[in-house]
Amino acid sequence: MPRDAWAIVLATLVLATSDMPACAGAQPAAQSGLSGAAAATAETDLPSYVPPMRGAPRGRIGGASRGAGGNAASMEEIDVIAPDHVGLTRREQPTLYWFSKGRVPTAAVFTLIPTDTEKPLVERVMPGPQGPGIHAVPLAGSPVRLAPGREYEWSISVPDPGEDRSRDIVASGILKRDASGSAPPENVSAVDAARIDARSGRFYDAIEDISRALAGGATGADAAALRHARAALLDQVGLDAAAAFDRAPH
Repeated sequence: MPRDAWAIVLATLVLATSDMPACAGAQPAAQSGLSGAAAATAETDLPSYVPPMRGAPRGRIGGASRGAGGNAASMEEIDVIAPDHVGLTRREQPTLYWFSKGRVPTAAVFTLIPTDTEKPLVERVMPGPQGPGIHAVPLAGSPVRLAPGREYEWSISVPDPGEDRSRDIVASGILKRDASGSAPPENVSAVDAARIDARSGRFYDAIEDISRALAGGATGADAAALRHARAALLDQVGLDAAAAFDRAPH
């Protein structure tokens, strides 16, 4: 091809490239259409839990029980939202969370007991039925205040309607208050607070940061982003069913 023809082709290509729109991935965050929590939950910004130094895993037991006749479709399954080791909180009165995979038709019982005693500090009946999902158990409003450095076992139990105690469902975890850490700044988003708490080893607080924002009325893209961030934390401690529930359409 003559040299002049090549020059014309190259000039045409340069002009065409300069008129192309910018790549969507390079779009500024302010123009991305995301707001609030949704703007803060790119994969690289999701909370990353750093467990405290620990020995052998201990601390979480899940519960499951088949329905009458051993029908797998009627399986009831619950988990406490806790790591498989002693989990930390900086709060005197944290809110704890548990997950039910299916509908829990009867009342559930919350129990909190120091691991160095046999006397429960709290035994609270939560009326049923409870639908599938993640449920809150706040300690605020009760006389209980966690002592720094002390370990507590907490559990959710669903008694068998027929009073056969061998068929009760029980899930439990272990909690310890670590008063040495500082709280995230008050002006940060729920996801950023969860990132700070998770990085500091405070799993219970990271879950509560996000769950409070969800309970506070987050909707649309912000609610979906909060559930996505919470699911990331649940995945990191092996709570796959609860994480899948958070990622499902709501």
